[in-house]
Amino acid sequence: RLNEVEDWMIPTLRENTREVTEYVERKIEQVPPEDKPQAWHIMNLIVQSDVGPDFAPRFAPHLPKLAARYMYITSSTKTWYMKLLRGWWEAKIFPQQTLLDIRRELQEAIQQKKLFNELQ
Repeated sequence: RLNEVEDWMIPTLRENTREVTEYVERKIEQVPPEDKPQAWHIMNLIVQSDVGPDFAPRFAPHLPKLAARYMYITSSTKTWYMKLLRGWWEAKIFPQQTLLDIRRELQEAIQQKKLFNELQ
């Protein structure tokens, strides 16, 4: 499991920010629910590394909708996702408005899921 962005990776990441951003976002979308935390972990490693300032602005515009659709928050993953989001907030990885939008989108998604479950 990858736990840090190694120094040798940085030039390649910087030269390919658009492609890497799109790849990571597609992985988050495409992996099965049980693998979502690992996909989000890859994004987190990138944005908290030395190349983070190059990547955070690329991820930020899509992040609220991506989170609402692909953060499968369950009883077993809730703590992990909350820690991830808190880390972004405390480290100021993304603009405050992006994080507030994530919170709003997640709350709306949770409400829609509850309503859907009640209708069944």
